[in-house]
Amino acid sequence: RVEISRYRGEDAENVTRVVAPRRAGADTLPGRGLALGEIEVVGGVLEVLTPMEGPAGRIPTVPSPDGAGPLRKLALHAVDLVLEEVRLGGPGGQLLTGRLAELSMDVHALDRPLTVSHAEGAVRFGPEGLELEGAELRLPASAFDGSLSLGPTGDGEEEWGLRMQLRTQGPAALSDLAWLDERFSEGVFRGGIDVSAAGALDITFDEVRVESQASRLALDGGIRVDGGTVLQDLRVEASPLALALLAPWVGRDLPVDGWLSGNLLLSGRLGDLDAAGRVT
Repeated sequence: RVEISRYRGEDAENVTRVVAPRRAGADTLPGRGLALGEIEVVGGVLEVLTPMEGPAGRIPTVPSPDGAGPLRKLALHAVDLVLEEVRLGGPGGQLLTGRLAELSMDVHALDRPLTVSHAEGAVRFGPEGLELEGAELRLPASAFDGSLSLGPTGDGEEEWGLRMQLRTQGPAALSDLAWLDERFSEGVFRGGIDVSAAGALDITFDEVRVESQASRLALDGGIRVDGGTVLQDLRVEASPLALALLAPWVGRDLPVDGWLSGNLLLSGRLGDLDAAGRVT
């Protein structure tokens, strides 16, 4: 069990005592490091705890041990992994490098977990945190290419978070997005999804194409979940969209059947959206 934490009033996560930020222009360490062989973890747990600001909504929290308010909890549970060709040290200030041969886990960034059935790729751990590059990642019914990192959230930022940059290998099941919202159910999608879980959960859709029954949607833009759900310049193109599929998202049955076609640009909180565009 590993805990990466920063309590209220602290300037940085405890892990910074082990992994020092890389200085601009710093020389890389010579040599290839010390070969360790293989590392296996069964049933591991990793939790990132940081002060929760504002209402939690669907974001998991735990009480702070010092009683100074709730802590946001980003957790990786049921972690099973096999890391091969492991080396300690090496160029670039890395503490550890290797090849991830097998990884499965449940990612708890919201009140419903994201289940990762399998992941593999090149791993390094150092000043930028834990990074998985050139990865192949599988959810229960979908496969993706991309990368995954757990580390500082940006240049000069001390707060640690999880980021996944994924692109579908082929048709991916909408049901694999039910951890974001249970209304994602029937259908498939293609395209890129960027997930960042730090102070808030940010999801960016990049040329995502959705097919559900006879409906066709194109999505580009973002969604932020941070005590509520906010659409951030989310561009939606329907060609067409069945009104029956829209009903669960508006929270009521629609009095008519039929189809919508057109383009919308959506921004703001659900229930109080700014919309621009044209639909017919």
